Amino acid sequence: FYSFNRNHFPVMTDLSRNLIAPAEIKNSEFSKFHSELSLVMKYIKYSRDRNKFMENVGEDEEFQSVSKETADVINAVTGYDMNIVPDERGNVNMCEAIKGIKEDARNEGWSNGWIEASLKTKIDTARNMFVNGISDELIITCSGISPEDLKKIKEEIPNS
Repeated sequence: FYSFNRNHFPVMTDLSRNLIAPAEIKNSEFSKFHSELSLVMKYIKYSRDRNKFMENVGEDEEFQSVSKETADVINAVTGYDMNIVPDERGNVNMCEAIKGIKEDARNEGWSNGWIEASLKTKIDTARNMFVNGISDELIITCSGISPEDLKKIKEEIPNS
């Protein structure tokens, strides 16, 4: 942890006046930044709330052409793993990168849902087999569940 030493920063009379808190910047104040830093701050401000993000950033024309450096900063600061592909002028359409994030999230959600549904089906099958007196070995072989999962199923069913 760094200890603030005024001798290192003689022009800074009060460190708190020199910090930028993106979450506290009003939309009307972003124009005070006369560079793409305003876009970085705006992106950071709304990156934690998907609805506000899409409302304030997702389709914003300013994000349709930003420098690769700005896109890299946004990617690094927010921790997103966006596929940043500059055009022939070296600019990046962040709206397209955002669409890529949404598509990845949608695919991941679908994949996770598929895995959960598959596991539920296996457990339901094993439970039905157990209730109908099928041997443990056959339940494990046919349903694809682990012996540990079968033990949990047995514990859940009364009088087993």
